[in-house]
Amino acid sequence: MIFKKQFAVLAVIAAALVGGVQNANATVIDFDSVETAFFIDGVVDGDFDVEGTNDGLGTLAAGYREDYWRGNGTGRLLSWSNVGSVSGFVLERTDSVDFALGSFDYGNGYVAGNNSVSSITLTGSFANGSTITESFTNTVNGWTTIEMSSLWTDLVSVEFLAFGSNNRAVWDNISVDAASIPEPAILSIFLFGLLGLAVRKKV
Repeated sequence: MIFKKQFAVLAVIAAALVGGVQNANATVIDFDSVETAFFIDGVVDGDFDVEGTNDGLGTLAAGYREDYWRGNGTGRLLSWSNVGSVSGFVLERTDSVDFALGSFDYGNGYVAGNNSVSSITLTGSFANGSTITESFTNTVNGWTTIEMSSLWTDLVSVEFLAFGSNNRAVWDNISVDAASIPEPAILSIFLFGLLGLAVRKKV
């Protein structure tokens, strides 16, 4: 009976530890500390590195020309295409640790409505070389929040691409979960603890 009570208490503690570890590693790449800069190769925000692909990449400080480029009162990332129909960037951790993608915001075209994005496609790469891809058709002339499924985890990188002739896309608030002790590992530690209690009880 005592052992059952100890088991129940430890189960609650283990569940709290699992949730605590996962939540403690959640972060948002918000570009709030960036200065306005155009034609950059990339930018580092916390533990994450953003590298431009295709045509142009820039950063817009909080409040910078929100009457011209999509703004939300905070710093943001800008990608554009002047000579084609694709703009975007690749996101990865600076320490090459796996991560999960939860959600992100993006703005469509100029405030005036021209140079809009027709669709966006994300491609995530896993350590084993396989990939996952998802596309979204743009229907909003403004800011949109995209929520990703739980399949977007254990990633080594994610490529964000915006499509549309000479498009302008603004990105912000990329929610990511850094690598953490996986649940099986925590549960293994928990089970070893239970085994120790059982052995102690028998002795």
